[in-house]
This record gives sequence, C-alpha cells and structure tokens, in this order.
Amino acid sequence: MKKSLLAAFVLSLLTLPAAAQNYPTKPVTVISTSSAGSPGDTVIRVMREAMMASLGQPLVIENRDSAGGTVAVTSVIDAAPDGYTLLSTGAGPIVYNPFLMASVTYKVDDLKPVVLLTKLPTVLIVNSKLGVKTFQELVALAKSKPGELRVGSAGNGTPTHLAAEMMMQVTGTEVLHIPYRGTPAAATAVLSNEVDMVFSSYGNVAQYISGGEVVPLVVNDTAPVKAMPQLPTAADVGYPNFIVNGWFGLFVPKDTPDDTVAKIAAAAAAAAGDEKVVETLEKLGFTVASTTPDEFKAFVKDDIDRWGAVIKAAGIEPQ
Repeated sequence: MKKSLLAAFVLSLLTLPAAAQNYPTKPVTVISTSSAGSPGDTVIRVMREAMMASLGQPLVIENRDSAGGTVAVTSVIDAAPDGYTLLSTGAGPIVYNPFLMASVTYKVDDLKPVVLLTKLPTVLIVNSKLGVKTFQELVALAKSKPGELRVGSAGNGTPTHLAAEMMMQVTGTEVLHIPYRGTPAAATAVLSNEVDMVFSSYGNVAQYISGGEVVPLVVNDTAPVKAMPQLPTAADVGYPNFIVNGWFGLFVPKDTPDDTVAKIAAAAAAAAGDEKVVETLEKLGFTVASTTPDEFKAFVKDDIDRWGAVIKAAGIEPQ
C-alpha cells in the first residue's frame, strides 16, 4: 500500500511540469477586489486582451468589491491552486485591511504573488487660495499653525487618509483630518475651500490642476508623473521616504505551481510591453510595471512593513 502511494506521489510530481506546460486549457477567472469602472478594474480590463493573446484563453473578470475586497481575497485563497482563479487587487485588501479590519483573518502568505501590473502615484494638491507654491512652503505654514490646516480624505483608513498620516509623521506637522465619502468628494472639498489639501491620483484631479483651481505640490513617488514631468518628487522636496503609491497586481492561491505562475507573469509582461496598453494606462496616470514573482513578493512585504508602521504610529486601531 505504501509503495503504491509513493509511486502515485512520484508520478504526480513528474506530471506537474507537463500540466503547467499545457496551461491554460480553459478560461481563467480573474476575481477583482475593485468595483466596475474603478482604477483597479480599469487596469485589468485594459491589459486583458493582450494577456489573453499570450495565454490563448479567455480571461473572465468578476468584480467582488464587497467588504473592502476581503470577500474576493478569501475566495481566491480557498480556490483550487491550479492557475484558473486569479486575484486582481490593489493595496487595500492586502496591505491595509489586515491592520484596519478586525474581521480580517487572512495574511498575505495565504496567497502567492504573481506580478505587479501598475503603480498609481499619488499627488498632493492644495487650494490655490492657500498661497503656497511648494511643498516646503506648505510644511512651514503647517508648522506655524499646528492643527489648523485641513486635509481631506476618501474616508477613515483609506489610502488618502494614511497618506496624510505619513505626511504628518515625516514632516513633524499636525493637520486636521476631515474624511469624505470617496476621493472625488474630497477633491471637490478642496475646490470649495472646505479643506486646504488632499492626496489623490493624478488622473482624478488633472482637470482641476490644468484649470488652475488647485496647485500640485509633490508626486509621492521616486519618479515624476509622465503627464506632468515638472512636478517634483518626494526626494526633490527633501522627503525621499514620503512614498505613497497605489498599485495593482495579480495573486494566486499559495500552492499554485511555480511554472503556472511563471506563465501568468509572462502574459502580464507581454501586456506591459504592448504600446497601446501602455499609452492608455499612462494617459490615466498609471505607471505600467512588470515584475518577477519574487520581485513582487518583496515589493508587497515592504509595503506591508511601511504602512504597518505608519498605522501603528498614528494609533489607528482595527474596527
């Protein structure tokens, strides 16, 4: 009996590479933590055609954004590790939610990172009537008026809120946080002078910047926004660690074979090399990325460590 079990086990190991080599032989389901039409949904849909051309099979996208994307994450964790169920997600469900939501019991180790698809750099904008033209001037003003300047966000515990917490920590300033229901509402509040500033992706506020209604002070990344190359980076304004990137990537169940993971990553890399894909996403403010699974794993770990420290220092407790 033991010999037959061992033989079966050895046979299964021998057939794994062949199975991976033939992958995929049927449509692949992509479960997205993003709502339809949102930035994360846009990324996977723009890259979809090029990825399908590489894989030779349809990609079926299912949006499951309920409970902050945690339902989507859990469903992929529990899926068969055969490469036919992928998770498309941003940082929220993977990086922030385990620190902010008491109901979250999963960890990133319950998944296997595949590839970083895009980054979405954050810019800080202020009301043009505030009278500051640089980030350094804003810091000086905030230090002269502790707790008086107002920063809007998309809501408590959202990336834009945590960006404000990081700003206070790295600059030694104190500003008043005012949460709104979503980034568009917070950006509108800057226009009406309900708040003085807000963090946002460039695409969400580009029209306000071009109209002169707001002043962009910094892009919280290591590289400029291609649509606005003159905007200084975090390092340019003297705070190289003030990095606030949204990002979107693919994960699979943790026991998915590495050969299968490599095929998915290669399909994403092919999409990242498609000129039309890159042009479309860059116009929307995304930075197209293409990483190996190991590079993406290290990227996610660094993001978790960084934001975990910010959340702890801010005294934000899981709810």
